[in-house]
Amino acid sequence: MDSRTIEPYVKQCSIKQLWEFIEDSLSVKGLPSPMYWVSRREIERRKNKGEIFLAMQREKMLGCIIVNSSNIDILCIRKLYKRRGIGKGLVDHVEQILHKDKRRKYIRVDSLERFKAKPFYERLGFRDYRSNAWDHTWHMKKELQ
Repeated sequence: MDSRTIEPYVKQCSIKQLWEFIEDSLSVKGLPSPMYWVSRREIERRKNKGEIFLAMQREKMLGCIIVNSSNIDILCIRKLYKRRGIGKGLVDHVEQILHKDKRRKYIRVDSLERFKAKPFYERLGFRDYRSNAWDHTWHMKKELQ
C-alpha cells in the first residue's frame, strides 16, 4: 500500500470526524444513516476495545473498518480512493488479527444489496452462507486459514 498505513484508531481524529467520514462514505440515496448500523457511543466503545482500524496516508484518513468479534460491521473508503487496494488491505489486516486468535474460525460480513459489495468480498474469498431476499442482504463468511 505504498506510503499508506493501517493502524488501530487511537487519536488520529475525533469521534465526530470519524463519524462524519463514515456518514459521507456510506451515504447512499434511499438508505438510512450509518447510525442504523452503529451509534457514536458504540464507535467510542469499539475504539476503546481496539476494534476500529484506519487506513491513513500522512494525516489523511482514506478508509476505516469497524469489527465486532468476527464480524465486519462497517468498511468504508474515501470515494476518491476506491479501487486502489485500501479495502482489501483493511480486510486482510483484520483477518491476520483474527487468525492469531485460535478461537476464531471465520470472518463474516452482512452487506445490503444496494452497496454492490458482494463481488468485492467474493474476490477476497468470502462465500454466501445465507441470503435474505426479503431484506436484500447478503450474508457472507470466509474461513480463516
